[in-house]
Parts: sequence; C-alpha cells; structure tokens
Amino acid sequence: MNLEEVLDVFRTDEDKAKLLAMQIANDRGREVLECIFRGRPKSASEIARELDVPLPTVMFHIERFLEIGTIKVVKTRMSKKLREIKYYGPAKRAILIIPSQKEETMSYIANAVKSSVITPLTAALVIVVSAGVGYIVKRATTVREAVQPLIEEAAREAPEMLEAPRMDSSTGFISSMQPVFLVLLGCIITLAILGVYSFIKNKKGSFM
Repeated sequence: MNLEEVLDVFRTDEDKAKLLAMQIANDRGREVLECIFRGRPKSASEIARELDVPLPTVMFHIERFLEIGTIKVVKTRMSKKLREIKYYGPAKRAILIIPSQKEETMSYIANAVKSSVITPLTAALVIVVSAGVGYIVKRATTVREAVQPLIEEAAREAPEMLEAPRMDSSTGFISSMQPVFLVLLGCIITLAILGVYSFIKNKKGSFM
C-alpha cells in the first residue's frame, strides 16, 4: 500500500502546510481537529456540544480544514426540518509534515515501515494461527468428552474385556493446560518466523 494513501503529507514549502500549522497552533482549531479524528464521524453541532464551543467557531475551523484537505464530508442526511446535515471525518488516517525533499523523505519512511517486525499483518497472522490452534484443540476436546461416556459404559458391562485407563494428577493437569500451551506455542512460532524473515530482509537491504 502506498503511504500517501494512508498519510496526509504536506511539504513545508506548501501554502497548505502553513495554513495547517496556523490551525494547529490555535487551541480551538486543534481541539476541533482532534475531535474529528476521534471516534465516529460527527456533525458540526455534535462537535460544538462535545467541545462546548460556539457553533460558528466550529464551522470556521471545519471550513479551514476542508480547504486544507485534512478532513472530508463522510456522509450527509436530512434533518426533520429537511436541512442537510454533514458529518465530518479524517481524509486519511494520519497527518505528516515533511521537508521540501518529499521523495527522499517518503522513501526513508517507507523503508522504515517495511522493516518493522510487528505490523498489522503480523498481528493478523498471529491471531489466525492462534484461532486455528484453538479450534483444533476445541474439536479434539469435544470428541474426547463425547467418547468418554461410551468407554466408561463398556468398562462397566465388561470389566474383564475393557479397563478404562487411569490418569494421575500430573497427566490431568497437563491435559487441562494443553490448549493454553498450544496457543502460546503458535504465537511464538509465528513471531519467530516473521522475525527471521525481517532480519534476512534487512540484511539484504543493507547490501543493496
């Protein structure tokens, strides 16, 4: 994914960066921006109530941020008085102000992000592995619980032919803890594989 699809990037030599700096330097402007980035999309009235700020003040800062491009109209709906209500949200997930050498800076940031070991993909992979192991353990436990009464019944009817195996306390403890150990083991193995992959990738990058 291109970083510019996630980051709202401004160069220090751009007029929009100067306007953004002025808005962030203003306490009210910064509060309005933080409120829009926090939680679900909000209307100007909701922002005014949440911040306890007059509605005209909120609208002034919203118009400035719309002009800069850091926020956008996410959706609209009609009120009971048939007036259009706009709901505002962030244009992208984060805001980044960089020096005028945009290409060099973005390339450096991209390499730094790619070299990270713990990424959303890593977390998702760990969750998938853990969920898979947990499902397998649950299925095995369910089958064992379903078969155990049949074994005990057969043992009562024909004790000389079938004797139910006995487990000592240590075996029972290990069996009860097995799902936890397996889930942790799956997470550790996944992180280890990703760590080795990242290490090899960084080594290759250092020789290029």
